[in-house]
Amino acid sequence: TRTSGFSAAAVHPATMGVSDCFLALGTQLKIEKPTKGCAIGVCDEMDGPIVKLRNGSVRKLEDYEEAKKLYSEVEEIIYLGDILFSFGDVANRNYELLKSGYVEEWWALELRKAAGEEKIELDKRKVGIESAIELSKKYNIPLHPSYIFYWKEISYEHFFGLLDWLAHGNIVGKKIVLPYSIQDKERFVKGKRALELIGCEHKVSIENVVLEDPHSRALLINLGMDIDILNLEKEIDYIAKIISESPVLDVVSHLSKFKIKDKSGTFIGSRMGRPEKSKL
Repeated sequence: TRTSGFSAAAVHPATMGVSDCFLALGTQLKIEKPTKGCAIGVCDEMDGPIVKLRNGSVRKLEDYEEAKKLYSEVEEIIYLGDILFSFGDVANRNYELLKSGYVEEWWALELRKAAGEEKIELDKRKVGIESAIELSKKYNIPLHPSYIFYWKEISYEHFFGLLDWLAHGNIVGKKIVLPYSIQDKERFVKGKRALELIGCEHKVSIENVVLEDPHSRALLINLGMDIDILNLEKEIDYIAKIISESPVLDVVSHLSKFKIKDKSGTFIGSRMGRPEKSKL
């Protein structure tokens, strides 16, 4: 981007906000790959952090101000957000090209290839769920990255915990309402953790966890279901019978009517370098 470059990576502004500006413009990071270190720039055209609040709700943060406002309420940063490296850094260090998670640019290239000479004008970062479904159906391309989840990050046990929890939930309009009383918290602890780790936004009320549109619809689409189904328990029972003990992402790809790509990609560990380097 224009605010990063050679030996300078970029993070989302909300990542800066949710780290209480521990990460800021010019901060030096020591990283495990693809280089030894970098300075930090900023880019808002990628995924920001996903956080769990003290009340148990999960939010994906979209801008700096929102992140700063919610900083004191954050109990856990589940995902810190994307980090963007220039290709030049990878080539210069002769490092292998790291696998990216499925992103909007990748999706747009697949759409362009599938559409051929047909011109489609849309903002690849602002595709509604209806448009995403229509485009995937028409051109046989994977579901838009805004509506897929981090399926690789949960175990088979957590996946079944999530299915069990969904089987006890209800669909109200376009919302999924899941039980979350004191007794339910103990029973569905693995399902709740799975919902957090896949990065699905939800709100915790007094005795329920609520998934609102489009997150509710996206989750059902990933699992091969529709928001209009009458009996969620019956559908989940059917799914539980047909799935085999394959990696969770493979299971989800098999269940869904659309191709579900890997959202995770490669994770990179880092620590702050010398703070005085960022002074100038």
